[in-house]
Amino acid sequence: KVESGQLTVRHTPTDLRHLCQQVVDMFTPRAEEKRLSLLYKVSDSVPAMIETDPQRMRQILTNLVNNAIKFTSKGGVTVNVSARLDAEGVKPLLEIAVIDTGIGIAAEEQHRIFEAFAQVDDSMSRATGGVGLGLAISRDLARLMEGDLLCKSVPDVGTTFRLQLPLRVPAQPR
Repeated sequence: KVESGQLTVRHTPTDLRHLCQQVVDMFTPRAEEKRLSLLYKVSDSVPAMIETDPQRMRQILTNLVNNAIKFTSKGGVTVNVSARLDAEGVKPLLEIAVIDTGIGIAAEEQHRIFEAFAQVDDSMSRATGGVGLGLAISRDLARLMEGDLLCKSVPDVGTTFRLQLPLRVPAQPR
């Protein structure tokens, strides 16, 4: 639907903290099984309510947190979800980062992770499941929402995915 232009974005007032909590709650049992810490923090600078498409944002965050847990080995490492405002540009951006201390991705492979059906390591993908569509769809959704999905990663250190979206605040009733 994204590629054919049949997918629409519906901006509605959304409690970002609640949405992040829902995603974290959904994955807490899996994180605990692997003895991972799964944390989230929404900066005080982020308004209590934003306008976004909560279904699309939840889909992106679900994919990112799922991958972070999937590609982080057992024991004591952290998956961290954080949201903040980046007001340095012309328009303020909402930035949500999903940070893990997992296997990481080599610099020369990072461009491929957003291609449909592309996987950096086929043997790892077979072991963990997946077909290589999640990040491609997530980036397409981010761009449909007038934002982007970026990656920074270091092998054996971890990966940070940054979802950047224009900040939209619901109009105040008069």
